[in-house]
Amino acid sequence: MLTSLREQQQIERDLLSAKLELITFRISLYRALAGGFETPHEIGESTDEPYDGDETLG
Repeated sequence: MLTSLREQQQIERDLLSAKLELITFRISLYRALAGGFETPHEIGESTDEPYDGDETLG
Protein backbone atom coordinates (compact mmCIF):
# COMPACT_ATOMS: atom_id res chain seq x y z
CA MET A 1 0.00 0.00 0.00
CA LEU A 2 2.72 2.50 0.91
CA THR A 3 4.74 1.59 -2.16
CA SER A 4 1.85 2.38 -4.49
CA LEU A 5 1.20 5.66 -2.65
CA ARG A 6 4.86 6.66 -3.04
CA GLU A 7 4.76 5.75 -6.72
CA GLN A 8 1.61 7.81 -7.23
CA GLN A 9 3.14 10.80 -5.46
CA GLN A 10 6.31 10.49 -7.55
CA ILE A 11 4.25 10.40 -10.74
CA GLU A 12 2.38 13.52 -9.61
CA ARG A 13 5.69 15.30 -8.84
CA ASP A 14 7.00 14.30 -12.27
CA LEU A 15 3.86 15.67 -13.90
CA LEU A 16 4.20 18.98 -12.06
CA SER A 17 7.86 19.19 -13.06
CA ALA A 18 6.93 18.58 -16.69
CA LYS A 19 4.24 21.29 -16.55
CA LEU A 20 6.71 23.75 -15.03
CA GLU A 21 9.24 22.94 -17.73
CA LEU A 22 6.60 23.49 -20.43
CA ILE A 23 5.70 26.89 -18.96
CA THR A 24 9.39 27.81 -18.81
CA PHE A 25 9.82 26.81 -22.47
CA ARG A 26 6.79 28.87 -23.47
CA ILE A 27 8.14 31.92 -21.67
CA SER A 28 11.53 31.47 -23.35
CA LEU A 29 9.84 31.16 -26.75
CA TYR A 30 7.77 34.28 -26.14
CA ARG A 31 10.85 36.23 -25.10
CA ALA A 32 12.78 35.02 -28.15
CA LEU A 33 10.00 35.96 -30.56
CA ALA A 34 9.00 39.22 -28.89
CA GLY A 35 12.46 40.49 -28.09
CA GLY A 36 12.14 39.90 -24.37
CA PHE A 37 10.67 41.88 -21.54
CA GLU A 38 11.63 42.66 -17.98
CA THR A 39 9.44 41.67 -15.08
CA PRO A 40 9.21 43.85 -11.96
CA HIS A 41 11.18 41.16 -10.14
CA GLU A 42 14.01 41.34 -12.68
CA ILE A 43 14.31 45.14 -12.50
CA GLY A 44 14.11 45.18 -8.70
CA GLU A 45 10.69 46.76 -8.24
CA SER A 46 8.28 45.73 -5.52
CA THR A 47 5.67 43.25 -6.67
CA ASP A 48 3.33 43.86 -3.74
CA GLU A 49 0.85 45.84 -5.81
CA PRO A 50 -0.95 44.20 -8.73
CA TYR A 51 -0.13 45.37 -12.23
CA ASP A 52 -2.88 47.71 -13.49
CA GLY A 53 -1.78 47.82 -17.12
CA ASP A 54 -1.20 51.60 -17.17
CA GLU A 55 2.54 51.56 -16.66
CA THR A 56 4.85 51.82 -19.64
CA LEU A 57 7.60 49.24 -19.70
CA GLY A 58 11.17 50.37 -20.12
